[in-house]
Amino acid sequence: MINSVFYSPEFKINLKPLAKKYFTLKQSIKSLEEDLIKNPYLGESYGEKIYKIR
Repeated sequence: MINSVFYSPEFKINLKPLAKKYFTLKQSIKSLEEDLIKNPYLGESYGEKIYKIR
């Protein structure tokens, strides 16, 4: 099974000003994306295949 991560248009819009303020934010999100692809069950389970990551 191949996993992929998709970003909503709203997320991309909200990310832009935050990335200017926090320089490592894009790198952190990329790292999280790689972790999610390796382990899609990362985070706290809320049931119905929904997971919360902090």
